[in-house]
Amino acid sequence: LSQEKEALEAIAKWQESCTASEERCSELEAELQKSISEKEAVEDKLRFFESKNLGIDEDSERIQGEEEENEASSSDQTKIVELQQALKAAQETLARDEETVQKWEDRASELEATVQSLQEQLSQQEQEANDAISQWQEMSTTAEENCAAIRQELD
Repeated sequence: LSQEKEALEAIAKWQESCTASEERCSELEAELQKSISEKEAVEDKLRFFESKNLGIDEDSERIQGEEEENEASSSDQTKIVELQQALKAAQETLARDEETVQKWEDRASELEATVQSLQEQLSQQEQEANDAISQWQEMSTTAEENCAAIRQELD
């Protein structure tokens, strides 16, 4: 009877452990999904900033081309000054955008590392749960065998 009680206690402990592991797995999966969503949002913003930079590069090239054309006609100095100012402003905007893109790339890298860490943690907990199940199965089998032997002795 005490072995049966021990077996029942082991089963109860295993069930608690299994439930806790399942809850932790659910939490980790939710955290993983959140990290993946954040990563996708960062990637979307990164694509936006990269497309914005392409437009600035094209404007910069256009302005430089116009500046070269205007240099040929020295009569339009005002336009050259305006274009130079516009070019400088576009270059400053490009520099700020590049900084922003770098920040988003860094954030994306951090999120990728977090996702990897969560996946490893989930895998480890899954292995721990599988090990606990195997131990429980072994204990259950042993308890059933002992119970059967005791019943045979009693009969």
